[in-house]
Amino acid sequence: MRHRAGAAGLLTAGLLVLASCGTSTEDDRTDAATGTGDGTQQQDAQQDGEPAGPLRFSAQTVNGEDIRGEDFAGGAAMFWFWTPWCTICQSEAPALAEAHATHGEQVDFVGVAADDDVSAMRDFVTDYELGTFEHINDADREVWRTFGVTRQPAYAFVDPSGEVDVVRGTVGEDELDQRLSDLAES
Repeated sequence: MRHRAGAAGLLTAGLLVLASCGTSTEDDRTDAATGTGDGTQQQDAQQDGEPAGPLRFSAQTVNGEDIRGEDFAGGAAMFWFWTPWCTICQSEAPALAEAHATHGEQVDFVGVAADDDVSAMRDFVTDYELGTFEHINDADREVWRTFGVTRQPAYAFVDPSGEVDVVRGTVGEDELDQRLSDLAES
């Protein structure tokens, strides 16, 4: 009986790891403002110079610098939600570095790290040569919640009008390139 409980516990733990570091399906594409829809819904209109929807945040980077969502309002931006221990995030990191080299002049890139301490986040950025763009220390997941993200990896593509498309799970290199090209042209 003891052996069965141990095996069941291992199976449950394995499923939790896979669920928290999984792949996307069409159902995972969700509107950041409402938590529902197809992920391409218009965010709240800007009022009194305030940024729309999830760009209403203040945080610090993994290097301790202040960063605000409003700094990205009115431009094209891509937010990548990751954790240092996520094997999928680790495998995506080289493609993100390459995408930034290609599209970084037209699209703002922001990494949003959570679920670890800041030293592990910094090590991840260094190890995967991702220091060419900012990474938020979101240990408390406040920015994740603002975008409606509950697991990694995830992406939020924000166009200049404030429209946000959140994709939970992986984005292949070809799709990432196309999405960033589209943002650059918007």
